Amino acid sequence: GYINTAGTRLLTMINDILSLMRLESGDLKMYLMEFDPKEIFETSIRLIQPLLESKGMHLESNLIGKPYRIVSDPGKIQQILTNL
Repeated sequence: GYINTAGTRLLTMINDILSLMRLESGDLKMYLMEFDPKEIFETSIRLIQPLLESKGMHLESNLIGKPYRIVSDPGKIQQILTNL
């Protein structure tokens, strides 16, 4: 699981660098779709949890309430949350 998560984090970092290059060249594309932001938030937590645990920390989400949907680029939102 840790190897898979580390590989995913590395791929995310590479994609971030490529996105930055696209942004600087004016070639960044947005892919708008409807999605539940809770899913993106929970995925971000799963991706960074091994790193947190290696430092003796833990992060939990307690998002309650009815699900809702937004229209945005889920990949870009995922990048923002992972970077934060």
